Amino acid sequence: MPLQLLMIGTGVVFIAVGIWAIVRPHSFFRVFPTFGSDAYAARAKRHLPNILVAVGGFAVVAGFLNSAGDLALPDRTSADVQAEEQRIAALLESTTDIWIPGECNVRLLGQEGSTSYAWADCSDGLAGTSLPLRIDTEQVAAPGDGSIFSDDVTTMFPSELAEAILARDERIFP
Repeated sequence: MPLQLLMIGTGVVFIAVGIWAIVRPHSFFRVFPTFGSDAYAARAKRHLPNILVAVGGFAVVAGFLNSAGDLALPDRTSADVQAEEQRIAALLESTTDIWIPGECNVRLLGQEGSTSYAWADCSDGLAGTSLPLRIDTEQVAAPGDGSIFSDDVTTMFPSELAEAILARDERIFP
């Protein structure tokens, strides 16, 4: 997360300096004079503000796109992770807490004590669902639909997982 904040902050500074160069070119180029021939200076004055804004915009966008990049998911090749995914899939077949059709493919997203976080893709061939789950021992909970979905996700999941879920990070799906 610190790298993303640095990228976003740097981008904002570049954009601000670029806008300053566009709006107040005389004061900007007094502080940051161009060197070389008059032709070079004229080109620099014409293109530098746009370049600063473009670089700043790129840094801001890159910082936001990488915001879920630090998410560490469990290793699916680990026997413990595979066992927990199988336990959750079996639990989903027998649960009455939420409606789950047919068989489920499960991706374990993390664990804290006796709480597991997972994403399940379930289908019986006719109907299906794909949703994030919080499993407290044997009790399964899913976020609500529609307008309450994002609020439920932020309260049910740790912040890094909630961000990845809301961003629909492809790494969280089975």
